[in-house]
Amino acid sequence: MKIRPFERTDADYEAAVAIHRRVWPREATTVEEWRYHDEKRNPDFMDERFVVEIDGRIVATAGYGQSEWAFDPDKYFIFASVDPDYRRRGIGTAFYNKACHDLSPHSPKIYVSGTDESQTQSIRLLEQLGFENTKRYPNSHLTVADFDPEPFAGAQAKAAAHGISIRTVADLKEQDDDWQQRLYELNWLIIRDVPFSTPPTKTTFETYVSGWIERPGVMLDGWFVAVDEVTGDYVGMTSTWQVMGDDEKVITSITGVTRERRRQGIATALKLHGIEFARQYGARIIETQNEENNPMYDLNMALGFVSQPAWLDYEKRLTD
Repeated sequence: MKIRPFERTDADYEAAVAIHRRVWPREATTVEEWRYHDEKRNPDFMDERFVVEIDGRIVATAGYGQSEWAFDPDKYFIFASVDPDYRRRGIGTAFYNKACHDLSPHSPKIYVSGTDESQTQSIRLLEQLGFENTKRYPNSHLTVADFDPEPFAGAQAKAAAHGISIRTVADLKEQDDDWQQRLYELNWLIIRDVPFSTPPTKTTFETYVSGWIERPGVMLDGWFVAVDEVTGDYVGMTSTWQVMGDDEKVITSITGVTRERRRQGIATALKLHGIEFARQYGARIIETQNEENNPMYDLNMALGFVSQPAWLDYEKRLTD
C-alpha cells in the first residue's frame, strides 16, 4: 500500500472519479467538475487530496482540510473513498492515521467526516475510530411524471397576493446589472438558517460566484428567484442543477425564503416552478437533500418526494 499526493494528471483524475462514482453512485460526478473545483478552490483554506495505490493501481481517494463554506479553525475534515473491491484491507484506517499525523501540528480539536447510511461498513469504521453521528440529511427523490400540481395551485396565488413574482436568474441577468451581488446576499440570508453540523460561513463574493453561478451544471433558466414587486427585493430562491453524468436526473439545491417573508406560499411556489422546469427539461428524477428537522424536508415530503438513504455527519472531539 502506498499513499501519495493526488496529481492533476489525466490518469489520476480519471481513476479518482471512477472510484468516486463506484462508491457514491448517486453522485454522477465528472472529471470536468473535479478539475473546475481544483482550479477555483481558495488556497487560503487547507484542502489536501491523496490517492492510495496497491501494486501501482489507484484503489482509493482521500483527503483532509478545512471547509471554506463552513469554516471553524478547530475543525478539520477527513475522508476516504475506497474501491469496493479493495475494502477490508485497512486502507481507511491507514489514511486516518496519516491524516492525524499530518494535522497534529495544527492542534485540531474536532475531526469531521461523513458517509451515506447505506454504507454500513463505513459507519462501523467511523464509530470504531471514535466518531459520533451529529446530523442526518435524508436524500429524497421525486418522480417527475408522477407529480400532480393541482393540489398546490393555491400557493402560486398566495405568493402573488403578497406581491411576489417568480423570475428566472436567466431573466434577471438581462434585467438587473447587480444580479450576482444580490444573489450572493440572498443566499447568505437563506443559508444562515439552514441546520448544519458546523454553522455556515459567509464566503467571499468571488467564491460564491465560482461555486454557485459559474460551476459546471448550473442552469440559470432553472434557477428561480422570488421578487417583491413593490421593493424589487430578492426574497427567496430555488435552483435546479444538471447532473453532469446523468441526463435523467436534476438536483434541487438550496430552496429558501428570507425570514420576514416566510409563510406566504413563496417556498411552495418556487418548488412548483422548479418541478415544472424539470418536466420541460426532460428529467425523470429530481433529487434533493435536507436535514431531517428542516421544515423544507417536510415541504418536500408533502410535494411527493420519497425519502432515500440519508447522508450522516460525524464528529470526533479530541482530548489533549
